[in-house]
Amino acid sequence: MRKIARNVALVCSLAGLAACAAGPQPMPPEVRALLDAGKLEEGMSRLEQVLAAAPGHIEARVLLANTRIQLTNQVLAQAAQDVARGSWDAAQEGYRRAAVLGAVDQSMIGMRSLAAAQAQAQALAGAEQLLAAGKREEAGEALRALLGKYPKNQRAAKLLQALRERAESAPASTALGKAFQKRLSLRFHDAPLRAVLESMSRTSGISFTLDKDVPADLRVTLNLHDTTIEQALRNLLMSVQMEQRIVDEHTVLLYPNDSAKQREYQKLTIRSFHIANAEAKTVANSLRTLLKTRDLVVDEKLNMLVLRDTPETILMAAKLVALHDVAEPEVMLEVEILEVQRSDLESLGVKWPGNVSLTPLGASTVMYDGSVTTSPFTLSDLKNLNSRGLLASVDPMRLSASVNRDNVSVLANPRIRIKSREKALIRVGERVPSVSANVTSTGVTSQSVNYLDVGLKLEAEPVVYMDDEVSIKLSLEVSSILGTIFDSNDQPYGYRIGARNASTVLRLRDGENQVLAGLISDNDKRSSSAIPGLGELPMLDRLFGSKGRERTKTEIVLSITPRVLRNQARGAGGEVEFDAGTDGSLRGQGGQAGQPGQPVPQEPPPVPAPAPASPLLPERTGG
Repeated sequence: MRKIARNVALVCSLAGLAACAAGPQPMPPEVRALLDAGKLEEGMSRLEQVLAAAPGHIEARVLLANTRIQLTNQVLAQAAQDVARGSWDAAQEGYRRAAVLGAVDQSMIGMRSLAAAQAQAQALAGAEQLLAAGKREEAGEALRALLGKYPKNQRAAKLLQALRERAESAPASTALGKAFQKRLSLRFHDAPLRAVLESMSRTSGISFTLDKDVPADLRVTLNLHDTTIEQALRNLLMSVQMEQRIVDEHTVLLYPNDSAKQREYQKLTIRSFHIANAEAKTVANSLRTLLKTRDLVVDEKLNMLVLRDTPETILMAAKLVALHDVAEPEVMLEVEILEVQRSDLESLGVKWPGNVSLTPLGASTVMYDGSVTTSPFTLSDLKNLNSRGLLASVDPMRLSASVNRDNVSVLANPRIRIKSREKALIRVGERVPSVSANVTSTGVTSQSVNYLDVGLKLEAEPVVYMDDEVSIKLSLEVSSILGTIFDSNDQPYGYRIGARNASTVLRLRDGENQVLAGLISDNDKRSSSAIPGLGELPMLDRLFGSKGRERTKTEIVLSITPRVLRNQARGAGGEVEFDAGTDGSLRGQGGQAGQPGQPVPQEPPPVPAPAPASPLLPERTGG
């Protein structure tokens, strides 16, 4: 009975240990169903219940941590979208919810971005109200203050740029601009210039003053119907080779269009251009070539231009700078390089002894101390040579029966971001030292160490086009060490390097994958060893000989996928084509971009989104 009781106790103990080793209960299936359906909050609640019942449930703990991180990322992304749309209350509630989930740092960053977005929106609304009320100077000051605090606000920068262009393109003050927009009809034939100006002055209320060098008997012919004072005055000045200068809001000075009078009357303006993307040298060359600028200074350290010229030239320079100052396209190259090596080694058969060597032995003498010495073999020993005096050496007999097959894959999966028309270099491998010796004329030997790059080398030069297509110039080189080169003293001094190269130019769409293959190296080596005669018989070749075959095949596969991250936006017609005046004057004949009455592009201010949280624990998919 005692023995039976001990056996029962042992069985119970083993059952308890097995129950402990089995661990916690399996994951309830409804938890996975809730998570797969996107009901993260309900799934988290159910996981917390599982952990409350079984605190040691490792899978539930890991799954709860990853689900919390996933839910936090969704909440932060939704809050960033609410900030971009201007839904302040929803964004604030989202950041508070993220803090409750544990993302305190990301929540604080999001709250700061929310406060910055609210401040920018409020300042922009105030500036727009000032613009609507006609207070351009106050609106400009408000926009400059906003850009001083938030320099990346694109909407404020475009509003200020449009406001500046309006001020530069306006004839004078607001009152004079309204007077220039009055319409009239003129019909004069060989009439005195003063009479035409008096007629225009009665209609517009503007006083015209003539320079002392304007001929008093100058006569003009005009036939204009329903045009503005500005256009009529421009046609008049073009017909008599004269220019104008606005003195004040009621007076315009007219003078002959020659170099001396231009230096005396023409108004000059100084303006600086801070270049963000292009090079200041390139933009300066464009301005000198197209505008024949008078005074232009290039600050390479600040990447800035300072220009002193007429208001018309300054306005035209601003348009040219805007054409050049565009962010360069960028592309992400996702490259996957696969090197597959297949080797088959077969060895089957019997390798019989192929060599027998006989070595004569000298006479042996036993010394007084018991040691044995062997005397050298002499010619007299040949007379008494027998089988006991010969040492025979026979090669061993070997039986081979083996088949080896190896498959080796070396994978490299780099991702590199590069600008358009720049070169990217990807190198995977090692640097092998190579020692070279140089002997000088004095007999001194010096050694130098050079390093050779052995492995995989990929050069890519992408060109991003306007239609989101990418042309890639590829150059692939795969090299390996085949052997070592020795000198006469049996010292290594170099390597035999095998290389495979491929170069091509391809054009792919954004996200299109292309696989390049065919760099194949195939080596087939066969060997045989057999007894002459017997080893050549069809059925006995494996018994009286051995055969071996070694085949190695290597293939390089390259997969490349371009992802366009930034491309040049296609501009509207007014951004790439505008009136440039004539060779004598840059004053345009029609409306220009930025003048009153043209719409100003409206874009929401950029808001920095907080970085999403990353999983800290690996997610398990199995039970």
